[in-house]
Amino acid sequence: MMRGKRGFTIIEMLVATILLGVGIFAAIGAINVSVQATGGADFYQKSAVLAQRQINQLETNPESLAPGEQRGDFGGEYPGYRWRQRIASSEYPSLYQVTVTIEQGADEKPKSRDFTTYLRYDSKQDSAERDERDKKRNEKDDQSGGGGGNAPSKR
Repeated sequence: MMRGKRGFTIIEMLVATILLGVGIFAAIGAINVSVQATGGADFYQKSAVLAQRQINQLETNPESLAPGEQRGDFGGEYPGYRWRQRIASSEYPSLYQVTVTIEQGADEKPKSRDFTTYLRYDSKQDSAERDERDKKRNEKDDQSGGGGGNAPSKR
């Protein structure tokens, strides 16, 4: 009388161990890729916000638009992030190409992202518009008595 074998053979155990190892290796690789993608997305999101911040500063002070390059960082608010701003004249008068580069990481091999836009500034037109606004404001003050709202009303 022969008894039936119970359990696994050594070959079945080796195959199961190899499959388990491949599965664990693949899972660790997927986690690693996920962590890197999240870090990259964070950099892209922050760099877009920081570049918009730099461009907004130029839009609020258009008289600072002049061809050239400037560099700086964001201080303690965003440690490790730097900016580089290149302004170039375009083929159209009063139109400037502005490229803001945001960098993070070591100087040897930083992550970087470029943002390019065009800004318009005509100093002659700006001063003419300012003069026109001042003229209208003065006319309005003259019509209202020039008291600026502080004159007593007659009732």
